[in-house]
Amino acid sequence: MTNDLVVIGSGPAGLAAAIYAARLGPQFVVIEGPLKGGRIINTSIIENYPGLGQLDGSTLMEKFYNQAKDFGTKFLSSQVTNIEFGDPFRVFTNNEEIATKSIILATGSTNRRLQLPLEEDLIGRGISFCATCDGMFMRGKTAYVVGGGDTALHEAIHLSHFAKEVVIVHRRDAFRASKYMQEAILKKQIKVIWNATVSKYFANESGLTEIELTFKDGHLETKQLDGLFLSIGSIPNVEFLNNQVELLNGHIKIDHNFQTNIPGVFAAGDVADPIYKQVVVAAGQGAAAAIQAGLYLSRN
Repeated sequence: MTNDLVVIGSGPAGLAAAIYAARLGPQFVVIEGPLKGGRIINTSIIENYPGLGQLDGSTLMEKFYNQAKDFGTKFLSSQVTNIEFGDPFRVFTNNEEIATKSIILATGSTNRRLQLPLEEDLIGRGISFCATCDGMFMRGKTAYVVGGGDTALHEAIHLSHFAKEVVIVHRRDAFRASKYMQEAILKKQIKVIWNATVSKYFANESGLTEIELTFKDGHLETKQLDGLFLSIGSIPNVEFLNNQVELLNGHIKIDHNFQTNIPGVFAAGDVADPIYKQVVVAAGQGAAAAIQAGLYLSRN
């Protein structure tokens, strides 16, 4: 049997696409991928999703998932390994092959890590990747930001509205960020530690307590803190596409209809969005991609 649509990914974009696809009526399936709910499930508190108040990322994604399931969405707990863009498209997972007339790529991205011991265990317990999501918890506290691009500086400025002290740790002696962002940092009088990298985490039962910094000249310093925000980039999850879909700066390139360079193949969320990286944006893009996929199917 050939499906009308396959949605790849079960984060905000993928699940929103599923909710809209279910209402539009095509025969479709959602392939969940390696992280059911997407990386937002690691966010301890979300306060800026309209209409829902304060809740954690896992609870929000459970709401998305249950709503899609209530609409009759079929989920497959597997991971896509390859796609053949023929007629029909053939999606290969680690245990089956699925034929389909259209595809929505909503595979998200993976935050870059420092790859240090304790890191994975401390995510959500002192280590965060999103000041917009977790900045409120730094009210009156000390927050460190790792990075030197526009995103890192934006995170630091956002944190300065809450934290009593914000410190940026950058491995070089100059920022890569735009002049505008650098001037904004100066106006906020945010402290910067140059030529240093985080080399070790210290924690207790409550979470992260200190970090060790290694400087280019070899000396070490230990810093106490309440939260560490890693802003060293993210990696769109596109490896399985094997360069068959056009990319732009590492992200899937889409047109105003959320379609890729391959007719019938759409993309939404962080895998195609290099700018916003917000749940509400990803959900909106997923809904739009599903609507466009429905229009594509009706024309073909």
